[in-house]
Amino acid sequence: MKRILHIVSGFLLVFTFAQNVKAQNPSVLSSGNWYKLAVLEDGVYKIDRELLQQMGIDLANLDPTKLAIYGNANNGILPQANDEGRTDDLLENAITVTGQSDGKFDTNDYLLFYGKSPHYLSYSQATDQFQFEKNPYSDTAFYFLTIKETDGLRISTVALPKDDISTIKSYQSLEVHELEENTIIDSGREWYGERFNNSTKSHKVSFATDGIVGGSDILVFTSLLSGSSGASSYEIEANGSSLGTVEMNPVSTNKYTTRADTQSDTFTISSSSIDLSNGLDLNFRFTNDGLSDGYIDYVHARMQKRLNLSQGRLLWYRPMGASLITFEISEGNASTQVWDISSPIFPIRANTEETSGQVTFASAEESTTYMAFNEGQELTPLLIKEIDNQNLHELPPADGIIITHSNFLSSATRLAEFRLAHDGLLVEVVTVDQIFNEFSSGMQDVSALRDFIKFQYDKYNQLKYVLLFGDCSFDYKDRSIEMTNFVPVYESRNSLHPLQSFSSDDYFGFMSDDEGEWIETVGGDHTMELGIGRIPIQTNEAGNAVVNKIIRYQTNRLGFGKWRNKITFIADDGDSNIHQIDADKMSTYVDTTRQELNINKVYLDAYVQTQNKSPLASEAFLQAISNGNLIVNFTGHGNEGQLTNEDIFNELMIDDLNNNILMSLFVTATCQFGNYDYPNRVSGGEQMVLLPYGGSVALITATRPVYANTNYKLNEAFYFSAMEKEGDQFKRLGDIMKETKNNSLVGSGNRNYALLGDPMMRISFPKQSIELTAINGKSTDKLDTLSAFGKYRISGQVQSNGTVDTKFDGVVTLTAYDKPTKFQTRGDESAKQIFDVRDVLLFQGKATVTEGEFDIEFIVPKNINYSFGEGKLSFYAVNHLSTSDAHGAFSEVIIGGSKKVTDPDLSPPEISIYLNDSTFKSGQTVGPSPVLLVKLTDQSGINISNIGFGNELLLSLNDDEPIPLNDYYEANVDTYQEGWIIYPLENLVPGRYALTLEASDIFNNLTTEQIEFFITKENGIKLTEVINYPNPILPDTDYTTIRFDHDRLGEDLVAYLTLTDMQGQEIYTQTNRFDNVSDHSLELIWNLEGTGINRVRKGIYIYRLKVQSRVDGSSGEVFRRIVIMN
Repeated sequence: MKRILHIVSGFLLVFTFAQNVKAQNPSVLSSGNWYKLAVLEDGVYKIDRELLQQMGIDLANLDPTKLAIYGNANNGILPQANDEGRTDDLLENAITVTGQSDGKFDTNDYLLFYGKSPHYLSYSQATDQFQFEKNPYSDTAFYFLTIKETDGLRISTVALPKDDISTIKSYQSLEVHELEENTIIDSGREWYGERFNNSTKSHKVSFATDGIVGGSDILVFTSLLSGSSGASSYEIEANGSSLGTVEMNPVSTNKYTTRADTQSDTFTISSSSIDLSNGLDLNFRFTNDGLSDGYIDYVHARMQKRLNLSQGRLLWYRPMGASLITFEISEGNASTQVWDISSPIFPIRANTEETSGQVTFASAEESTTYMAFNEGQELTPLLIKEIDNQNLHELPPADGIIITHSNFLSSATRLAEFRLAHDGLLVEVVTVDQIFNEFSSGMQDVSALRDFIKFQYDKYNQLKYVLLFGDCSFDYKDRSIEMTNFVPVYESRNSLHPLQSFSSDDYFGFMSDDEGEWIETVGGDHTMELGIGRIPIQTNEAGNAVVNKIIRYQTNRLGFGKWRNKITFIADDGDSNIHQIDADKMSTYVDTTRQELNINKVYLDAYVQTQNKSPLASEAFLQAISNGNLIVNFTGHGNEGQLTNEDIFNELMIDDLNNNILMSLFVTATCQFGNYDYPNRVSGGEQMVLLPYGGSVALITATRPVYANTNYKLNEAFYFSAMEKEGDQFKRLGDIMKETKNNSLVGSGNRNYALLGDPMMRISFPKQSIELTAINGKSTDKLDTLSAFGKYRISGQVQSNGTVDTKFDGVVTLTAYDKPTKFQTRGDESAKQIFDVRDVLLFQGKATVTEGEFDIEFIVPKNINYSFGEGKLSFYAVNHLSTSDAHGAFSEVIIGGSKKVTDPDLSPPEISIYLNDSTFKSGQTVGPSPVLLVKLTDQSGINISNIGFGNELLLSLNDDEPIPLNDYYEANVDTYQEGWIIYPLENLVPGRYALTLEASDIFNNLTTEQIEFFITKENGIKLTEVINYPNPILPDTDYTTIRFDHDRLGEDLVAYLTLTDMQGQEIYTQTNRFDNVSDHSLELIWNLEGTGINRVRKGIYIYRLKVQSRVDGSSGEVFRRIVIMN
């Protein structure tokens, strides 16, 4: 924040251009050798022979006249407003080089330049006010040394007449005490100084008073804070004498109000009234309710001091008054130099006279700021490093830019290359240091990132997306933990109010000339012109893992499946049902605008809660993730580590996710789940994105506390955008996020939402459409009602741009739904609520698609809702090459009543139960996570409706609660009379198990089959992250790679691969040996042409991977499915 201090004289000129420089010239850093130097404070800095040698410069051949210093002497942070003047490349500074006249850099030669501190200090003579602002982004400023082809810029000397003009021997000194040690709400850009609490009730602040003018007044400016909800105050003493009391206002105990009261005061001390021989000691004593802390924000002291060079250096400001004055400085010498630094980039040396230690010179009215120093008292800059040439000013046009840290350059470049190959997007990768070097003179500043983006945006009018590829922190200066702020985020000015303080990447998308200031009051909102996203990695390894996830999501052929047809809405309970009501509104919108998408609902109040936990709701949440959803949408309460007060989803659950292929876009309309700028923890949202083999592919999430009405407005805007197509494709995430933000502007609540993911990525909506063309040969405008016991042939087409795609050959899955079922919530925390769910399955099976056409038959089961109403036929298809998919739905089919049955089926289904593969025999022993395989056969088809009692597909393990498996049954291709259940049994404890499977056909003929098996204690090798790719194996592919992680580093291992068909016949075996294993991940390759037989036929197969140690004989095994397509 800017602090207004009343002071007598002086100001420091800010060097800017009148308007933004949109130069087409290359950056000065594009050629030559460049050395980066750091400075911490205002002063004249010296570069001698030794420092040049450290740089590696060839001094023997150095022409000192070619030495040059570049830097912009930024006075504090860059302006936020886009229409304010700024410099977008480095400027050459005027310097002096002693000894350059002989063309050599000799032993005693040296270079002097003026270095400007990173902090802001300015004075207006018109208002007689100082402004001081501590730079929130950096405590270090930077300059650059180079050797030019031409002569470098040198300081000139000016001489003014001193006759008959007034002489000034003193100046106004502003002493600043402003520590940055504490943050109150872990948000915003402001940090505060000394903390007062129960153990520390007082703090002392000291100022030097050397050279103070006797009898002059000292003005003390204070800014103090208190978080007390009761009475609190500060007693201030100056050198033991009472100076005054600051009464603080109480703050509310509500956690969503301002967390501290701030009071600014001014006190006057007469230098003649107290002893200042040992300096000025200000003691602050805090009195409060004992429950809350207090803080010093700043203490500034203004005092009049003599112009005295006893400390060797002196900075001061010219007072108002006569057009010509003479300054007289004591304790100087013949070597004393005075520089006019009114323009710190172009200092001018004053012509001084020295007599008996008194140095005098004349000053003109236009000069405002001076620096005097004695030889040998110059400061020394810190050599950072020699930097590589760079030229962001001449980057080619780009559709997207990835801004990253140099640590992550390789993984960021991989993503850019993928975007070009996969999407045809031109993407440039740049580092934050490169941007800072050219746009903020090497200094960290979030506005430099924005200025670079706008430079590129204005230059080509092509840029649409920016990805910030790296983690960030509200702690810009790494005070709390080192190196978490890799790609800075914009932090609000407000640092005290939990709901009005924010962090946001939106700032980097404000490209209009009248935007950028982003005031934090009503009417301060801007609209975004770019889609912005962030991937909050802290290592290049994590970057590669996320890039792998994105590539896998967009290219892995295993990723095709009807999960791409589904969106799950999850809603919290309580709060007058607002979360459920909001979720229902959004689900209704999706259901009516995109009927091809199927809606799943997990409403917390619909599940039984025990001791403030809801294990069934949690299980449904996790199932939605593991089974795959295009989008998972949560509305309700949450924090950084969990969702809902009942903790239905938390960090531990995220760690256990393994939805490697079926990754969703998560939308979490809740508080803080996606907070990505806390340096000391990783939020649940970050975990979801960073998890290497699961979680989510991207999130739209809140980073701070937010209101429910804000959540809904933004959530609604998201679906309005996400469900719309641009041309024949759904939008990229960046476009969706941009439109979402622009259409839900509500101040800081809107600003607190972020996209954690790649804005250039598209959600995996199926690309083509499926249209129902006929039922039993009748067109869609003449359809019969679908009734119980009726047999129906469903005909349809895969279409592209409204016409049948005759090149589409593959398999279509039909899911037939009855009418929606009405459910009622339990009313545990609010009134009971009715909501609809389409949960009654009538049929689920597959058919062959040939040249875009397909037919599929099934018989409607007895268990339907016999009232007449609209059901739904949902389609999903994937071609044989697994390169394209399609979806569609028909929601106007009437379902109800029954057909007359003349020859009823009286025989129950046949059931065959296996574990892992069809060679299993009841009573065998298996590992703790076997795969249940159930083959079901019936001449009329299998009932998967959940209407009625006792006719569902039910799995029972011992005496546990039965598990419905209706959703897991799928009829085989081109038949409704046979199909399979494939269901994972995970993490079973050792012991004996009785497994019972109940199944009915569509006439409710019930049958039961039982097996028993044993689970052994897992003492062997632990195999995790087992995947194979490609899967399916396409006709033009001859191999698949099987990769797995293990826990036996350093041992000799043997891997046994066995492939069996669904009838249990062994098709192929392979053995691989791995000696002295040095990697947690191993791979083996199965060559389909190396089976000793012809290529394996098309179908679904089970492979067993067994890994055994040759050290102790222990082993571990897993079973997985593989699909072969010929």
